[in-house]
Amino acid sequence: MASFLMDNDVLLKLSRYGLQSELEEFLRDRSATSAVLAVAAFVLPRYVNRLQCITDRDRTRANLESLLAACGHIEPSAEELAVAIELEEQAQLLGLQFDTGESQLISVLSARQAALLITGDKRAIGVMERLGLSSGVHGRVGCLEQLILCFVVSNGAFQIRASICQEGSMDKSLAICFSCSSPVVSCDSVTEGLRSYIGAVRQVAGSLLAEDSLRLGLVT
Repeated sequence: MASFLMDNDVLLKLSRYGLQSELEEFLRDRSATSAVLAVAAFVLPRYVNRLQCITDRDRTRANLESLLAACGHIEPSAEELAVAIELEEQAQLLGLQFDTGESQLISVLSARQAALLITGDKRAIGVMERLGLSSGVHGRVGCLEQLILCFVVSNGAFQIRASICQEGSMDKSLAICFSCSSPVVSCDSVTEGLRSYIGAVRQVAGSLLAEDSLRLGLVT
C-alpha cells in the first residue's frame, strides 16, 4: 500500500477545517495510508493550545487527535537525519531557510520510496528545487492546495467552502480561493482559483510538484 507523508502544517489545517473524513476518502480512493513525523504528536497539541485565532479550540483538538490516531508515526533513522542536516546546511550556504521538519520528511520520502509528500510550506518546495532534489523525488511532492482541490473534485466546492470559511483566518490563499469574504461564489471560480495558485507554485517547483490529482508516483 502506498504511503503519503504529511507535514505538520497540513495536519494542523485539516484539523481546524474539520476535513478528516475527506482525507480518509482521498486516501482510500488511492489505496494509500498517511504518515507524519512522530514529533507531531507532541508539537501540534501544544501549538493548538496557545494559538490565538482558532474559532473552536475544542473541536480542533478533537479533530487533531483523530487525525494523529489515523496516521502512522515516523521516526527518521540516523542516516535520514544526517541527510536532513546536510540539506539544511546546503540551504544555509545558499542563503535559504529549510525547516527541520521539511528536511526530515524529504529525506524520508527519498530513502523509503514513499509515494508522496504533501506539504503546506510552499517556500520549502522552492528550496527543495533550488537544492536540486527533483531528480530524487520527481513528481512526488504535493502542496496543500492540490489536496484541497482533490477534496473539491470529490465532494463539491460548496461543501469544502463551508469547512474552509469557518476558519477563514487559517490560510489566506485558501480563503481567497473560496471567496470567504463574499456571500456568493461559483464552483468554477473556486476551481479556477485553486488551479491558478497551484500554477504559481509549479513555476518555482520545477519537476518536483506532482500532478494535480495527486496520483503520480504511487507505489504498491
